[in-house]
Amino acid sequence: WPTSRPGGRSVPRASLSVTPPRLPSGGDLQVVADFTRAPRALVRHDECTLLPFNAVTAAHVQIESPALHDLQAWRRFHRSYREPALAARGVAFRDDVPVVCQRFTCLHPPP
Repeated sequence: WPTSRPGGRSVPRASLSVTPPRLPSGGDLQVVADFTRAPRALVRHDECTLLPFNAVTAAHVQIESPALHDLQAWRRFHRSYREPALAARGVAFRDDVPVVCQRFTCLHPPP
């Protein structure tokens, strides 16, 4: 879930896709739902960047969860998750698969 970090209210979110999605613009609002589709948070998108998987840098992952601050750990985790998901759709994982790196601010619930 969107959370706050000490010293700031923005955190990154990265998602992988076979085809690049429409990127939110700065200031766009989004309701984040859980797996039952119940609304859990309201976020404001501050910045969105589309990068190839292999172009994500250590700076991008520094505000991820503490377990993923190391770039190699981040890559292993996201690759191990997406490789089987893409394979199930008949698509091979590639190092240049698009990654949406986002910074957003959680507006509700308040931190």
